[in-house]
Amino acid sequence: MRANFSGARCTGVHSVVVWFGGFFKRATKRGERSIFVVLASFLTFAVSNIAHAITFNYTGAVQTWVVPANVGQVTLEVWGGQGGTNAGGVVGGLGGYSKGTLTVTPGETLYIYVGGGGSTATAGFFNGGGDAGAGATAPASVGGGGGGATDVRRGGNALANRVIVAGGGGGAGGNRVLAIGRGSGGGGGGGYYGGGGGAAWPSASATPTPTGGTQTAGGTGGTSAYATIAPGNNGTDGTLGQGGSGGVETTSNQAGNQAAAVGGDGGGLTGGNGLYAGNFTGSSGGGGSSYIGGVTAGTTTAGVRTGAGMAEITVSQLLTPQTLTFNPAPTVLVNGTGTVSATSATPNSGNAITYSTTSTDCSVTSAGVVTGISAGTNNCVITATQAGDATYAQATATLTFNIGQASQVLSFPAQTPPSRTFVLNSTFPISPVATASSPNSGNSIVYSSLTNAVCSVSGTTVTMLAVGQCTLAADLAGNTNYTAATQVSRSVQLLASVTVGGSVSGLAGTGLVLSLNGGAQTLPVSANGSFAFGTAIVEGTTYNVTVQTQPSGPVQTCGVNNGGGTAGQSNITNIAVNCVTSQALVTLVLPQGVTASPSGNQNVTLGNSLAISLTAPSGYAISSVSGCDGTFTGGVYTTGPITANCSVTVLIVALPVAAVQVPSMNGIGLLLLCLSLVGAVLPALTRNRVR
Repeated sequence: MRANFSGARCTGVHSVVVWFGGFFKRATKRGERSIFVVLASFLTFAVSNIAHAITFNYTGAVQTWVVPANVGQVTLEVWGGQGGTNAGGVVGGLGGYSKGTLTVTPGETLYIYVGGGGSTATAGFFNGGGDAGAGATAPASVGGGGGGATDVRRGGNALANRVIVAGGGGGAGGNRVLAIGRGSGGGGGGGYYGGGGGAAWPSASATPTPTGGTQTAGGTGGTSAYATIAPGNNGTDGTLGQGGSGGVETTSNQAGNQAAAVGGDGGGLTGGNGLYAGNFTGSSGGGGSSYIGGVTAGTTTAGVRTGAGMAEITVSQLLTPQTLTFNPAPTVLVNGTGTVSATSATPNSGNAITYSTTSTDCSVTSAGVVTGISAGTNNCVITATQAGDATYAQATATLTFNIGQASQVLSFPAQTPPSRTFVLNSTFPISPVATASSPNSGNSIVYSSLTNAVCSVSGTTVTMLAVGQCTLAADLAGNTNYTAATQVSRSVQLLASVTVGGSVSGLAGTGLVLSLNGGAQTLPVSANGSFAFGTAIVEGTTYNVTVQTQPSGPVQTCGVNNGGGTAGQSNITNIAVNCVTSQALVTLVLPQGVTASPSGNQNVTLGNSLAISLTAPSGYAISSVSGCDGTFTGGVYTTGPITANCSVTVLIVALPVAAVQVPSMNGIGLLLLCLSLVGAVLPALTRNRVR
């Protein structure tokens, strides 16, 4: 199957069809030929539609064409509008023609302005035609308006954006009409630069006709030397993109009719000049110039178009497609980043692959670094783009993936102090409080007790309920963009207050003093039985009870059992203080005048003996010593081994008096002597007995 193309606008298609036809001939099997028949039909249809011109007719408004994805070059052909016909049927100048090749970018917009023209009208036609001069009360003598240019623009709608222009023809001059008036000037044609407007009746002007527009300036307007009207009936100069206006003519009584000249042709690098037919007619307008400076291989021809203008766009080069393939999507969380990447099949343009997005839930740099903004499902769409060149079309690919919720991290420091003395229903603050990593959900951190029997929590205040470990939990809820933070807990030990005590046994003396922890507390004890130090200690505190002062009278040695340890949650009551007597008191009972060494009562270590030297007073002798199982030898009394308190008693007697000569006495004298002796001895005997 072979597709046949005719016409200049099918250039470049023939080689494709010939290649396909040859390939078809080499398919010998019937099935293969059937397949290729179908493929050939499709290719012929596709290529023919690409190669055929797209025509834009006059609408009076701008038209647009978006370059398809696989198009790299187009051929532009434009025809300017014909100048307007005057009221008497004289036609305007023909529009010009321009052609050229334009390298385009897929996706860009071309703006097409198709000039109007060719009909009877005094107003200038769309896209730059100049108005014909007014005829006041003589409309039959008014010229035609200038034809509009046809152009193609890229990158915007301004005149500076034109890449190719076909100039419009100038409008016909106004006829002289019998008994009505002289003709007005025709409007200049639109173009790259517009043609000058024709003058109304030029009279004896040296330059009655306007000039066409050029590549650098508008055409000059026609002039008139008619003294009573000029310069009001002069035509105006053309400008960039705009034809000049025709000159104005008033009514006057004319002797006959005269047809005016046709308008100057538009097109060419310089538009055609206007004409003057004489005999009180108006001159026609100059044609606008064409422009091919924005295209390659440009050509232009003047005076080829009748009626309104036209434009055609023909695809002259198809670009080879490029194929982009995204690599697997990264994992991106809110406020996190990830990198997307795409690869291009070879061969390709070699241009860098860039990335963009219109999603509001994520952003991406041109290098592909994606930042999560809001969490959601399939809410981030990234577009990869590889620019084309003269051979390859621009390629795009899209990747859609989720933006995940970000995590939150709680920091809950160890509590200070780590333990507290338990007091039922008393409170203390959580200190320090927990903090959350930033950014986060913005929710408040909530505290709770994981040991409800030991403590409770309200806000950041903890209430003690029982002795034990109070475990506090911190939680931070999530939201749409953040997951809930992992719960973090910290503990405060609620310690019991306990007393330290026990019992005392065997205490016989006085002055026993107990000590707790090296004198931190002291406790005098005067009797056997239970005891407890006055100030409680906290659970977990080490304790040690010792005897600070041993008892005396008698001297005793008190020992402590179970005196040390670590306080628990119960009062300490198992400390045992056992006292034993280590000395006995030996009491000396001496008559008056007797001295002892050692003197006074003596404490004697149990099991030991005590030796006491005794001396009687002058005139007396120690008669006996007794007590404590001792013996008296040579003035020293030695007790037996002391096992208990005991007493040593000493007795003395008076020594005998020497013989003396006693005078003779009667009976009364002897009686008095005896009584005297009794009075002397009796007190001494009494003292020995009392002691």
